This record gives sequence, C-alpha cells and structure tokens, in this order.
Amino acid sequence: MQDSASTDKPTVLHHKPTAVRTKVLHEKQKEIAMMRQQLLQAEEQLKQKKREVEAQEAARTAEQQKQQEDLKRKRAQLSSSLQHAAAAAEMKAHVHTSTSSAPSSATSATTAVAKAGMPGLQPGPQVSTSTSTTSMSAADAKEISRVLSSNSSYACLKVNFGASVSHVKSSYRKLAMALHPDKCKLEGAAEAFQKLHNSYMSLTRKLGA
Repeated sequence: MQDSASTDKPTVLHHKPTAVRTKVLHEKQKEIAMMRQQLLQAEEQLKQKKREVEAQEAARTAEQQKQQEDLKRKRAQLSSSLQHAAAAAEMKAHVHTSTSSAPSSATSATTAVAKAGMPGLQPGPQVSTSTSTTSMSAADAKEISRVLSSNSSYACLKVNFGASVSHVKSSYRKLAMALHPDKCKLEGAAEAFQKLHNSYMSLTRKLGA
C-alpha cells in the first residue's frame, strides 16, 4: 500500500503545472485576440479618417475649380463689355467729328433768322468740336481689355522679353497713370490696375530690381 501511494504522488504533481500552463496559454490567446480586435478597429478608424480627408479634399478641389471657372467667365464678360464700350466710344467720337466738320443747314438757318431779329426763334446749340475726352475713354477701354486679356507680365506691361529694369519702370508708370482708379472710372479699371501692379512687382523681382 505504501508503494502504491508513493507512485501516485508524482503523477499528481506532474499534471498540475500542465493545467496552469494551459490556463495561462488560454489567457494569452484571449489577450492576443483582443489586441487583434483593437488593431482591426484602429485600422477601420484610420480608413474612415482617410476617406473623410479624401472627400474633403475632393470637395475643396471642386470648389476651387468652380471659383476659377466663375472668374474666367466674369473676365470674359468684362472683356466683352469693354470691347463693346470701346466700339461705342469710337462710333460716338466719329459722329462728333463728322457733325463738327459739317454744320447742319437747319442750325445755320435758325442762326440767320435770329440775327434778323425775328422773335421767338433762338439759335440752336453749337456742337462741340472737342473729342479728346471720348477718344481718351475709348483708348482707356482698349487698354483695360488688353491688360485683362494679357497672359504674361511682359505682355501686360507692353515690354519685350529681355527689357531693362528702367524700361519696365517707365512703361509701368505710363500705364499706371492711365489706368489708376482715381483717374479712370471705366468698368474694370481697378482690376486692370491691380493686375498691372502685380505684373510689375513680379517682373522687377525676376529682374533683380
């Protein structure tokens, strides 16, 4: 009987550590499973965040494209309006010139009758021969249209590639005096002046002035 009891004890002691190791292994497996679940959740959150950022970027890009298209359309409309204004101003100047060079017979007759002393008749208004203001308006409208439609700093400032700094400054002063909003009240003058100034600053920096 003593031999039987002595042989059973090692068996019990041998199985006890195995059960402990199994329990620890199960706990580790649970921890690993939880960590995997947390990792999957973190990856999903990261993907969701990435999708949100991409959506925001796409919306921002679409908004920028829309603003650029609106700006192009407004510039095209403004350029068309300026061209029509320039054409109308030229036509008006031509009419004034034609009228001033050939006085009407009706005006001459009315003036003659008034000089004769007939009551109730007054000489008609004299047509002004000055067309400088109209001509200047037409020229300014053309210049505004040219500046707004220019596609380079050289073209905007009316200088050739390789022009000197002094030439650039001289051309800028001349154009700025004509297009300054305080002097030129035509539509688009302020925008043209700003573009002219930006072109001047960009070109002078490029030339090292």
